Amino acid sequence: MVSRRAVLAAGFGGSLALSAPGIGIARAGDPAPSPTTPILPTPIPPTIDELLQKAVLRDASLSPDGKRLAILREQREGGKRLAYLLLANAETMSGTPERVVLGDYEVEQVLWANEERLLLWLSFDTDPVIGTHAGQLPPSVYWVSKPVRRIMSVDLKGGSGVLLFANDKRAIGQEFDLGSIVDMVPSDPRTVIMQAWGPMEGVQALYKVDVYTGEATLFERGLRATLGWISQDGISLVRYDRNAFDTRLRVMMRDDASGKWQFYRDIRLNEVRKSPDFNIVCATPEPGILLVTSRPEGSDTDCLRRFNIRTREYGDVVARVNGRDVDAAAVDPLHGLIGASYYDDRLNYVFADPTLAAHYKGVNGYFGNACNVAIQEADVRHNRMILGVSGPRDAGSLHLYDRAARQLKPIGECYPWLTPERLAPMEVLKVRTRDDAEITAYLTTPIIAATGARPMVVMPHGGPEARDHLGYDFLVQSLAARGWVVLQPNFRGSAGYGNGFREAGHRRWGDRMQQDVEDAVAMVVAAGRADPKHLAICGGSYGGYAALMGGILRPDLYRAIVSMAGPSDLMKMLDYERIDGSDSESYAYWRSVIGDPHTEAERIRAACPALRAAEIAAPVQLIHGAWDGVVPVEQSKMMQKALKAADRSCVYLELPRQGHFGFKPDIWKTVLTTTCDFLAAHI
Repeated sequence: MVSRRAVLAAGFGGSLALSAPGIGIARAGDPAPSPTTPILPTPIPPTIDELLQKAVLRDASLSPDGKRLAILREQREGGKRLAYLLLANAETMSGTPERVVLGDYEVEQVLWANEERLLLWLSFDTDPVIGTHAGQLPPSVYWVSKPVRRIMSVDLKGGSGVLLFANDKRAIGQEFDLGSIVDMVPSDPRTVIMQAWGPMEGVQALYKVDVYTGEATLFERGLRATLGWISQDGISLVRYDRNAFDTRLRVMMRDDASGKWQFYRDIRLNEVRKSPDFNIVCATPEPGILLVTSRPEGSDTDCLRRFNIRTREYGDVVARVNGRDVDAAAVDPLHGLIGASYYDDRLNYVFADPTLAAHYKGVNGYFGNACNVAIQEADVRHNRMILGVSGPRDAGSLHLYDRAARQLKPIGECYPWLTPERLAPMEVLKVRTRDDAEITAYLTTPIIAATGARPMVVMPHGGPEARDHLGYDFLVQSLAARGWVVLQPNFRGSAGYGNGFREAGHRRWGDRMQQDVEDAVAMVVAAGRADPKHLAICGGSYGGYAALMGGILRPDLYRAIVSMAGPSDLMKMLDYERIDGSDSESYAYWRSVIGDPHTEAERIRAACPALRAAEIAAPVQLIHGAWDGVVPVEQSKMMQKALKAADRSCVYLELPRQGHFGFKPDIWKTVLTTTCDFLAAHI
């Protein structure tokens, strides 16, 4: 890992240009080497509190013309919080940036509304009256309830501030979330399209909001089932209506503002609220044309394609990657495509302008080809870009890349206390399975000095149509900080590797998918890197199921099992998925993945941990959110009851008022502390 670059804390100390192979990035005078090599103290792994501490560099945004940079930071001293902006010259990145104090606010995000005004996302976990705190935000007479989100528009001095929806006292005083922007409206820089709840109608609605006055004007109402819209230059083209059980969406489309909404198709949602086979990624500059990800007939992988709203037909394939699924895109403020993104072991792009590939390769080389370099924003000419960088040993940092100058300059570290030497490294493993297939796994090794094989925590991912990759993960780091090796296998059934790899896990719950995990464990143990007498398995959602099933199929292997929101009775999970109809797309999917309960009941029951609890030898910890709508909490309660009936050791932790993950830091602290203490007692 490369050494830390300078950060923008109190100001820019000095510009730093970098050298990167392949693109000839200019050097700007690296510091001279020290004449002696200092003896450095032994690094200390981070604590759970440090891993969960909020970032001090919260966000950065580039003006549409690429000339100015707004950097959002927060400092906390003596229990006091101060949010502030640094406004810098993006063309030179030199000198001291202008500092704009915002005050004692939780400011989540900054974005340029146009060349004259900035938007700030504020959230409140308590019940303040907006404007009573120190700082330059304008006063207000409105009381807000918790938790709430608001957007403030300010000028480039931090003044002339207005709350968006300022003309709607009812919304300001009563609505929880006024922080959803649907479209920035490139043709009208004064206006943004926002979505908010209309209590009089009892539905979500769209508003045109003036970023100078804050005035909101209602222009479209949804239905009671409406979840959201996709808009193109202020015209709503797609509407999503959810079913009663929030498991699938009806996609409604129209080709212009005056047209009627027409049903296009149903889509199933997975755990990350994404459709596995049809996702609208973004609008384009061309009226009525969207970019979507889908899998063309005869193809094994998802690609990025044009889609015509008027004809409901697919157009050209914009980006395709052999053996990998394209899943997202980076665009400029006018919706011009920069590149389509996908994951190999790290994040990568297929660029609309092929010459950008060499620049991206060079930047990756500068970071030792060890990080994920994400294009967060770009100017309209695709010359300057804000890059978000993270990796196993980089908890997050922001950088500005100037394409014309071939210079990369640091904006700052998000978590400067999490230095690379304190974080555990991760490596890629290629695992040959018992049936001679190949899967990828990731192995994280603790920095704590030790010789010989170490205790290891096996951590299968959720989904199961998700995947792990080389990257920063606070859960992995919390386990490695205790001195444990962490193994994350992308077993068959994982996403990202194409449809064939996904379908290789269908109807193989409890056998092939588990065998892939076991084969990855065997490889690490055989290499002498993990102690076979000190292994544990821990996972969330499907990963929680895999942890329980691992303890059943290999009671000789694991000394501790942690299941977070894991299914335990697949027959009852299929019943749960059938709640919106036996003919629903959601139920059809889960029946194809798990099995048909009418024709495959025996096999499915054999893959149910709750029905085989007596075969578990290791102590089990169960953690579940009481309000989980993806895997109902009853699944863990059934497992607890089955383990108790079998006289097996079980610790059960139910999280009040919590759903399927997405926890706040205080809840995560409870989860991580409980999990680490449980594992420490047994491995």
